[in-house]
Amino acid sequence: MKKLLPLLVLLPLLVHCAKKPEQAKKPDAKRAPKVSTTVVATSPLSYEIESVGSIEADEVVSVAAGVPGIVTKINFKEGETVTPDRVLCVIDEQRYELEASRARAERDRATANLTKAASDYDKKRLLYEKQYITDQEMTGFKAIMDSAKADLDRAEASLKLAEKSRNDSSVRSPIGG
Repeated sequence: MKKLLPLLVLLPLLVHCAKKPEQAKKPDAKRAPKVSTTVVATSPLSYEIESVGSIEADEVVSVAAGVPGIVTKINFKEGETVTPDRVLCVIDEQRYELEASRARAERDRATANLTKAASDYDKKRLLYEKQYITDQEMTGFKAIMDSAKADLDRAEASLKLAEKSRNDSSVRSPIGG
């Protein structure tokens, strides 16, 4: 029996070595799970959120014309982005330009009248100093010159108003957006 004992110990090893090589290399299905792999790469990631709701503006601005009239030009489209001080529309531009031209002509006429009145006054003052005209006549010439000065002041104020109206006929955006 002593001779058989080493044979019995070697028998399982011989049986195991006698198996086919494919069977020896196959892993046990319970021990080794299947693994899949992929190549790592970078790609852009974008987040999109869809929602239903209401939007409120940060700023609300009223845009109004400074002069009455008919809108003759519109320089924007609805929904378009505008810059501050951009002309949005023009109101009766020709009318307000004509009023400014008329006011300039009135100012020029008043300037000429004042120049003539001042010249006449200076001439009459020389005559008054020589006592060729009376105090009453001199007072009349002074009144004519003062009236011419007042007419010039009124014409210059009218010109400023007409130019302001001409500028106000262009409705501008107070803010950008």
